[in-house]
Amino acid sequence: MIIVFRGRPGVGKSTIASSLAYSLDAKLIAKDDINDIIFAKFGANKVASELSYDVISYVVELFQSPEKRIVIDCSLASYASYQQFVKLAARLNCELRIVHVTVDDTDEIERRLASRTDLPDHRIKTSNDIHKLQLSYDDFSIDGEIHLDGAAEVAKNVDKILVNIK
Repeated sequence: MIIVFRGRPGVGKSTIASSLAYSLDAKLIAKDDINDIIFAKFGANKVASELSYDVISYVVELFQSPEKRIVIDCSLASYASYQQFVKLAARLNCELRIVHVTVDDTDEIERRLASRTDLPDHRIKTSNDIHKLQLSYDDFSIDGEIHLDGAAEVAKNVDKILVNIK
């Protein structure tokens, strides 16, 4: 099973994904970590960000085995990226589950983003950074995705995922 997180920056994807991976004893692949490497060489831009999904797919193929679960922490900002995971899951003959994390309170998101002071310069620290980096987030829905409120307690969100993936 491949479990892919999606959502805008600051909604709590990384926190929930890390906790879920720990609970499942699963591999965790964080797109931000891959971006750090790619962006250091090629700059922070949309093309480099899309390259990260190719790297993630490659790493998943290395790690995937029938008895394992892989958790992917990314924004899944485009329908094309989603389709890439659909094709990957089909090629590996495994189940794909999408977890969509949102936070409705924009002030809370800004507070969370502003607290990211120890991150590299290319990481998003304000909503304006999304525009500066020319990033876009497609508005699309996915049948069967698990919806989480990133403002809720992490343990409750992990429990909700666990109930939905068994």
